[in-house]
Amino acid sequence: MLKNYLRTFIQDTKKNLTISVVSMIGITLALAAFIAILQVLIFESSFDKFHSNKDNVYRVLSTSYADGELENYWPCVPKLMGEYCKDYSGVQDFARTLENWPGVNVAFDQKYFRTTERSYYVDASFLDVMNFEILHGNKSSLKNINTCFITESFSQKIFGQVDNVVGKVLSWNEGTEVTIGGVLKDIPQNSSFQFEILLSMETFPYLRNMDWENNTVFGLFLKLDKSVNLNSFSHWLTQLHYDNHNFEAGRKVKYELQPIDDMHLRSGKLTYDYLDRGNLELMHFLLLVSISIVVISLINYVNISSTKLFNRTKEVGIRKLFGAVKASFVKQFFLESVIFNVICALAAFVLLSIPQISNLFDAGVGANGDLSLTFFTVLLSVIFISSLSASAVPSVAILSYSLSALLKGEMVRKQKVVNANTLFISIQLFLCVGFIALTFTIFKQFDFMVNNDLGVKIESVLLVTDKVELEDRRSKNFRSELLNYPEVQSVTSSYVPGKQVLTTKVVNKEGSQKSIMMNATQIDYDYLETFSIKLIAGRNLSEEYPSDRNGGALINRSALDFFDFKTPEEALNKRIFFDGVKTYTIVGVIDDFHQVSLKDKIEPSTYVYQKWPSGYFSIKIQPGSFNQQTISRIKAVYDRIYPEFSFDYQLLEEQYLAQYRQDKVFNKIISALSFIAIVLCCLGLWTMTEFNLRKKAKEIAVRKVLGATIWNIFEVHLKYYGILLLVSAILSLPLVYFISDNWLDNYAYRISIGNWFFILPVLILLPFILLSIIRSIYVAAIRSPIESIRADA
Repeated sequence: MLKNYLRTFIQDTKKNLTISVVSMIGITLALAAFIAILQVLIFESSFDKFHSNKDNVYRVLSTSYADGELENYWPCVPKLMGEYCKDYSGVQDFARTLENWPGVNVAFDQKYFRTTERSYYVDASFLDVMNFEILHGNKSSLKNINTCFITESFSQKIFGQVDNVVGKVLSWNEGTEVTIGGVLKDIPQNSSFQFEILLSMETFPYLRNMDWENNTVFGLFLKLDKSVNLNSFSHWLTQLHYDNHNFEAGRKVKYELQPIDDMHLRSGKLTYDYLDRGNLELMHFLLLVSISIVVISLINYVNISSTKLFNRTKEVGIRKLFGAVKASFVKQFFLESVIFNVICALAAFVLLSIPQISNLFDAGVGANGDLSLTFFTVLLSVIFISSLSASAVPSVAILSYSLSALLKGEMVRKQKVVNANTLFISIQLFLCVGFIALTFTIFKQFDFMVNNDLGVKIESVLLVTDKVELEDRRSKNFRSELLNYPEVQSVTSSYVPGKQVLTTKVVNKEGSQKSIMMNATQIDYDYLETFSIKLIAGRNLSEEYPSDRNGGALINRSALDFFDFKTPEEALNKRIFFDGVKTYTIVGVIDDFHQVSLKDKIEPSTYVYQKWPSGYFSIKIQPGSFNQQTISRIKAVYDRIYPEFSFDYQLLEEQYLAQYRQDKVFNKIISALSFIAIVLCCLGLWTMTEFNLRKKAKEIAVRKVLGATIWNIFEVHLKYYGILLLVSAILSLPLVYFISDNWLDNYAYRISIGNWFFILPVLILLPFILLSIIRSIYVAAIRSPIESIRADA
C-alpha cells in the first residue's frame, strides 16, 4: 500500500512539476527560517541551566535612586554584603565576583599571552555555587592569595597541554605572580560567565581598602534554602545596606534577587551588566515572526495542495466509483504531504549549512545547531500539522461532493472556494505588509544609530594595546616618538568611547546636600584632542596646572542641570565632592557625547586625571594618512620599545560599532525573514492566480468574445488584487505601527515614524504582486476563447 502511495506521489509531482517545485521552494524557505529561529530560541533559553544548583542560586541586583530618579539598576553590591548574608537563616553559601576587562597580559617563561575573554576575581566558594567542571586541582586553593584557575583552552595556549600545569607560576598583568591552582573544562557556550582565568579574591590588590561606604562593584551570588522567602530576604538586604551605609539626603537603594537561569534573557532592563546579555523581547519577536512565516507557507501549501488535488478530481471520482472509501483518500493525501514536508525539511537543513546563511545567526543552526529532543519534537509537530492541514482541507472539500460532480469537475466553480482563496491571499498580504514596515523601521533605527553625530570623533583612531602604567618611562617614550611623525595627531591612554565607564562616585556640589551617582572617567591631558570632544567653557586639564593631577575636574553639559548651573561659565571654579571626601575643582565643561551606544541616555559625568591605563593607546591619525604605511611605522616604534610583546591593534570605529552587534544581527535576520515572507507571498499569489484563472477561463473567454481587450482583462484582475492589498495594508499597518513604536521606546535616541511607514510597504509590494500575477493573466487573456469555452464545458 505504502509503495503504491509513493508511486502515486512521484507521478503527481512529475505531472505538476512546475507547481511542485514552486511549492518545494516555499516550504523549504519557511522551514529553514523556522528551524534556524527555533534552534536560536532553544539555545538562548538554555543559558545557565547546566548548573545543578540553578533552582536555589540567585544573583543580587541593586537599584539606586536620587530624588526619585533612577541612577543605576545593576548586579553590583558592596564588598561586605556577602559576608553579612551568612547571618541570615537559610543562606547556605555566597560567592563574590569582580570583573576584569578582556585583554589582560599573562606571561610564562618570558612569553606573553593576552586574554580574549573577561577574567574574574572570585571567592573560593564560586566553584561550589556554580558547576564549572574541574579537570585538575583543588578549588580550595582559591582561598589563597595570588592563586588562579585557568581553562583548558588557555592552558593549551600557554603550555601546549592541560596535564601537569598545576603549580606553575604566571606573571599576571605585568608584575603579580600567580600560581595555577587548577584547570577547568572549557566554559560551555551557553554560560553567562565566559572567562579564561579565575583569580582568587584575595589577589585583588585593593580588597582591603573597600567597605560599605564606596566601591559598589562586586557581583554577589547566594545559594539559598528553598524555604527562604525571596521577598522577605530582599527587604532584609535593603535594610542591611541602610544599617551600614551613610546615605545622603534624597538617595535610596533597593535590592532584589534574580534566579541565575534568568540572567541571560531577563536582564535587559539593567543599566549595566558585567555579563553579556540576551534579549527576551527579541526572542519573543523572532518566535512570532517564525510562526508568521510558517502560517504564510502553510497557507501556500494548502492552496497548492488544493490546486493539485482539484486537478485529480477525475482520479478521485473513478476511485470512488470502484468502491474506494474516504479514509483511504485521507490516508493517501496525508502520507503524500508527510513525504513532501520531510523532503523540504532535509533541503532546509542543507540550505542552513551554507556559511553565508548560517553566519546570519550568532548560534549554530541547521546540522550545527541544537538537535535535542525538544527541537525534533517541535519540528515534527510542525511537519505533522502542516501535512495534516495540507491534506485534510482539500480532502474534506473534494470528498464532500457527489460522484458526478467529481467526474465533471463542477466543484471548481463553487463560490466558497473563491472566498477561501480571497481570505488566504488577504492573510498573506496582511503579514507581508507588516514585515516590510517593520523591516524598514529596524533598518532606519540601525542606520540612525550608526551614522548619527556622536559628539566625538571615532574615525581614524587606532587602538594599540597599552602594556604598562601611564607614568612608566617606556610608555612616555612610545607616545613621544609617535608624535614625531606628522601622520600622528595625538595619543591618549584614557577610556575609549564605546566602553562602559565602570568607575562611579557619589558626587555633590559644595554647599548642597543633593547628590548623584555619576560616572567618573579617568582621562589624560590629550583625551579631548584625540577624540575631538568640544570644550564649551573653561579649559582642559593640563600639565601646566599641577593641581589638575589630583584636584581638577571636567563635567559634561548634562551635569549642569543637576548642579543647578544656569550656564557652563557658572560652573567654572566650583568645587564638587566624590563620596563626600575627595574634593575637585571644575576647570572646564565639555559638550555631551555618546560614551556608549544610542540605546542609553547621556548621563551626567565627571572627568578627572588618570593615573593608570585604560588598556589602550588611542592614536589619532591625520586625515588622509590612515593607511598601511602609517600602521607599519607605528608597529616599528612599538616593536622597538616593547620587543617582548606582539603588536595588537584595532580600529576604534569598529570597536564602537561592536556595541550594535546584536542590533546588526537582528537587522539581518528580520531582513532575511521579510524577504522570505515576500517570496512566499508572491508564490502564493502566483498559485492562487493560476487557480482562480482556471475557474474564470470561461468568463475571460466571454469577455473577449464581447470585445474586451487584454488590458481590460488586466484591469479587472489588477483592481481585484489592488483592493486586497489596500485593505490588508489598512488592517496591518496600524498594528505594526503600535509594535514598532513600542520597540523604538527601548532606545534613548530613536527615529520618529513618518509617512514613509504607511507608503513604502505598499509601493514595494505592488511590483511583486504585478510580477506574480501578470504572467498568469497574460496566458489566460491570449488563450483562444473557443478553447477556453470547450475546456470549461
